[in-house]
Amino acid sequence: MTPTWTDIAQAIGSIVSCGVTIIGFIFVYKQLKQVEQTIQKDSLESLYGRVHEIHQVILNDPQLRPFFYENRPLPDDEMLLNKVAVFSEMVLDFYELISHQKDFMPSDLFDSWETYIKDLYRRSPVLKDHLHKHSTWYSAEMRAFLTR
Repeated sequence: MTPTWTDIAQAIGSIVSCGVTIIGFIFVYKQLKQVEQTIQKDSLESLYGRVHEIHQVILNDPQLRPFFYENRPLPDDEMLLNKVAVFSEMVLDFYELISHQKDFMPSDLFDSWETYIKDLYRRSPVLKDHLHKHSTWYSAEMRAFLTR
């Protein structure tokens, strides 16, 4: 039995349909990769924006720096203690954000952030004190991140 022109047309239509479907999947895949890259870029910009805000606070109030970079203990002055407490919360909130970014950034970049954060945390009695007093404010994942 020889195929009729309708059989041939259906076969060609099926082949073309498969080709269009494959091209459509490739197009969707490329779009998803672009969206993923955009999300990663936006996440990194957000992280760098937050660290810039933290640095800006220190630039505007340099007396805070030794409490976070130079192992200085909690201050006795109540007004300064309040500033340090608020800034500690800001820094630990940033650490919380970073601790959840491992899957969203290149591993070498995450490792650099992890080293930076752990180094500052180790040198800051005020951060340790704040985290100890308010541990329930932060995820177990973040607390483990700082201490492993």
